[in-house]
Amino acid sequence: MFVFISVPLELFLVYVAAARLLRRALGPEAPNLNTLLTQEFTNRRAKSIAEEYLELHGHPTLRACRRALAKNRRPVSKAKVRPRVNPMLQRSLPRSITTVDPGRN
Repeated sequence: MFVFISVPLELFLVYVAAARLLRRALGPEAPNLNTLLTQEFTNRRAKSIAEEYLELHGHPTLRACRRALAKNRRPVSKAKVRPRVNPMLQRSLPRSITTVDPGRN
Protein backbone atom coordinates (compact mmCIF):
# COMPACT_ATOMS: atom_id res chain seq x y z
CA MET A 1 0.00 0.00 0.00
CA PHE A 2 1.26 3.46 -0.85
CA VAL A 3 0.34 6.75 0.76
CA PHE A 4 0.97 9.95 -1.12
CA ILE A 5 2.03 12.96 0.93
CA SER A 6 2.83 16.46 -0.16
CA VAL A 7 6.41 17.51 0.48
CA PRO A 8 7.61 21.10 0.18
CA LEU A 9 9.85 21.60 -2.84
CA GLU A 10 12.77 22.78 -0.68
CA LEU A 11 12.73 19.57 1.34
CA PHE A 12 12.47 17.45 -1.80
CA LEU A 13 15.48 19.23 -3.30
CA VAL A 14 17.51 18.49 -0.15
CA TYR A 15 16.91 14.77 -0.66
CA VAL A 16 17.77 15.08 -4.37
CA ALA A 17 21.07 16.75 -3.41
CA ALA A 18 21.75 14.04 -0.80
CA ALA A 19 21.15 11.32 -3.39
CA ARG A 20 23.60 13.04 -5.76
CA LEU A 21 26.22 13.31 -3.03
CA LEU A 22 25.83 9.62 -2.22
CA ARG A 23 26.06 8.70 -5.91
CA ARG A 24 29.37 10.56 -6.20
CA ALA A 25 30.71 8.92 -3.05
CA LEU A 26 29.43 5.36 -3.52
CA GLY A 27 29.07 5.10 -7.27
CA PRO A 28 26.61 2.49 -8.53
CA GLU A 29 26.00 1.17 -4.99
CA ALA A 30 24.43 4.49 -3.94
CA PRO A 31 20.72 4.49 -3.07
CA ASN A 32 18.38 6.27 -5.44
CA LEU A 33 16.01 9.04 -4.34
CA ASN A 34 13.11 6.66 -3.60
CA THR A 35 15.28 4.38 -1.48
CA LEU A 36 16.67 7.37 0.42
CA LEU A 37 13.18 8.71 1.17
CA THR A 38 11.88 5.28 2.13
CA GLN A 39 14.81 4.84 4.51
CA GLU A 40 13.74 8.03 6.31
CA PHE A 41 10.34 6.56 7.10
CA THR A 42 11.30 2.99 7.96
CA ASN A 43 12.52 1.69 11.30
CA ARG A 44 11.35 4.80 13.15
CA ARG A 45 9.57 4.64 16.49
CA ALA A 46 6.80 7.05 17.43
CA LYS A 47 8.65 8.09 20.60
CA SER A 48 11.83 9.00 18.73
CA ILE A 49 9.87 11.02 16.15
CA ALA A 50 8.05 12.91 18.91
CA GLU A 51 11.30 13.55 20.83
CA GLU A 52 12.98 14.82 17.67
CA TYR A 53 10.10 17.19 16.95
CA LEU A 54 10.08 18.58 20.51
CA GLU A 55 13.85 19.10 20.46
CA LEU A 56 13.75 20.78 17.05
CA HIS A 57 11.08 23.27 18.15
CA GLY A 58 12.61 24.09 21.54
CA HIS A 59 10.08 22.27 23.72
CA PRO A 60 10.98 20.25 26.81
CA THR A 61 11.44 16.52 26.50
CA LEU A 62 8.52 14.12 26.18
CA ARG A 63 9.07 12.93 29.74
CA ALA A 64 8.86 16.51 31.06
CA CYS A 65 5.67 17.12 29.08
CA ARG A 66 4.11 13.95 30.50
CA ARG A 67 5.06 15.00 34.03
CA ALA A 68 3.47 18.41 33.52
CA LEU A 69 0.29 16.83 32.19
CA ALA A 70 0.12 14.38 35.10
CA LYS A 71 0.64 17.22 37.58
CA ASN A 72 -2.26 19.22 36.12
CA ARG A 73 -4.70 16.30 36.11
CA ARG A 74 -7.46 16.16 38.67
CA PRO A 75 -6.86 13.54 41.33
CA VAL A 76 -9.00 10.47 40.94
CA SER A 77 -11.37 9.88 43.82
CA LYS A 78 -10.46 6.76 45.74
CA ALA A 79 -13.84 6.53 47.46
CA LYS A 80 -15.58 3.22 47.04
CA VAL A 81 -18.50 3.28 44.68
CA ARG A 82 -21.63 1.76 46.12
CA PRO A 83 -23.08 -0.94 43.89
CA ARG A 84 -26.48 -0.29 42.41
CA VAL A 85 -29.30 -2.18 44.09
CA ASN A 86 -32.54 -3.16 42.43
CA PRO A 87 -35.28 -0.77 43.70
CA MET A 88 -37.55 -3.72 44.36
CA LEU A 89 -35.01 -5.10 46.82
CA GLN A 90 -34.42 -1.76 48.54
CA ARG A 91 -37.80 -1.52 50.22
CA SER A 92 -37.96 -3.02 53.66
CA LEU A 93 -39.16 -6.58 53.76
CA PRO A 94 -41.23 -7.86 56.69
CA ARG A 95 -39.29 -9.94 59.17
CA SER A 96 -39.76 -13.63 58.84
CA ILE A 97 -41.32 -15.41 61.82
CA THR A 98 -38.51 -17.96 61.85
CA THR A 99 -35.96 -15.25 62.65
CA VAL A 100 -37.71 -14.38 65.92
CA ASP A 101 -35.91 -15.77 68.96
CA PRO A 102 -38.20 -18.43 70.50
CA GLY A 103 -36.59 -17.90 73.92
CA ARG A 104 -38.05 -14.41 74.19
CA ASN A 105 -41.64 -13.73 75.12
